[in-house]
Amino acid sequence: MARIIHLTDPNDSRVADYTSLTDVALRRKLEPERGMYLAESSKVLRRALDAGHQPRSFFMAQKWVDDLADVLEAHPEVPVYVGSDEVLEAICECLPGWSGTGWSGWFRSR
Repeated sequence: MARIIHLTDPNDSRVADYTSLTDVALRRKLEPERGMYLAESSKVLRRALDAGHQPRSFFMAQKWVDDLADVLEAHPEVPVYVGSDEVLEAICECLPGWSGTGWSGWFRSR
């Protein structure tokens, strides 16, 4: 069963990974050093999994949970942060390019 965590506060510290790196150059420097990267969209997320990369967390609107149910069930230990459109939009003001129309996930490369 998926580990779904419902977000009600845009300042929730559990989603700091999705808000703390706003500068593209900083993200390019830190993410490879830590072996982590942000996958945005179902297609990229699924490709990362197919390549054997390990998800650290998932982030999405409630309306997308069913579309990604197979992935979430295959990784029950990974937190799935879900929130209303309003809460996610407030969080994503710090995440350039995230439109709220898809999924995001932090991954560790092999």
